[in-house]
Amino acid sequence: MVLGAAEVTRMFDIRFGRRAISYDEDGYFGSLYIEEKREGFFSNLSFFSKEKYEESWRNSAKRLLETGKSYFLTNVYRPRNANFINSWPCQILENRVFIQEKLLFRWQHSMKRAINFDLVLDDMDFVNEDGERISTWSTSINSVEQFLARQA
Repeated sequence: MVLGAAEVTRMFDIRFGRRAISYDEDGYFGSLYIEEKREGFFSNLSFFSKEKYEESWRNSAKRLLETGKSYFLTNVYRPRNANFINSWPCQILENRVFIQEKLLFRWQHSMKRAINFDLVLDDMDFVNEDGERISTWSTSINSVEQFLARQA
């Protein structure tokens, strides 16, 4: 994928691309941009609408800047049916925003609390229990502020 000049200047962004059917689910393919990296995801529309996801991302960015921790939801199912929710927890440490991909499992977290952003996630770990590094991306606080400014 070739990025245009406007795309390259975005240090942080989360947005939808095309609508599609994936594994018999209606939804959107989307991308999370962190510095020069791009991570793709699929968001089903069985519980959240496109607009609800986008609203949740704006609120997540605001919460991050206000509290230093938040998470972006990218694939949400009806809480009573869900075994997990796809998320991107983030935390501000040493004036940088650190972001990781994480599944929020029903047996670890209340699905209802997760979609209402009433979860308080633990501080990020950067090494797992086996001593291996956990895949983590980082960007500037300013890039999240710019993301919010573009949403206004």
